[in-house]
Amino acid sequence: MCKFLRPKLTIASISFFTAAYEEVATIARPPVDVVPRKPTSSKTGYILSAFRVFPGEDREKLDRSWLLWTGARQIYRRLPPHLGLRRITFHKKICPVDHGITYVLLCECPSLMDYVPEACVLVDQLRARCCGYTALYRVVDAF
Repeated sequence: MCKFLRPKLTIASISFFTAAYEEVATIARPPVDVVPRKPTSSKTGYILSAFRVFPGEDREKLDRSWLLWTGARQIYRRLPPHLGLRRITFHKKICPVDHGITYVLLCECPSLMDYVPEACVLVDQLRARCCGYTALYRVVDAF
């Protein structure tokens, strides 16, 4: 007699959220209408910051003062020029609920991958503010 052995399956609980975001504001060099949405080279990198909001927080006030509390003003002023800041975009969740990421800040830099250590210094400064989740990333594949 032959028995088929099945391995024990272990299911891990992983939390993730899927949401739709709208672009609320943009600061761009050159003007927005000529800047492509997909990266133009493999050297293009992004500084991504994601923010949660406490229940009952005044979201209208946050929408108006996003340059300050997201660190966008700090990025605009302190990012080394040779990283080539092209665009800073501020995104807001379309259907906000009490859990998950409510706001996303995306900064596009065409030369970031050539100067990753310098970009990491700025990211560490943003993390020291203890406001949101901040990281560097690059697009590997787009469809």
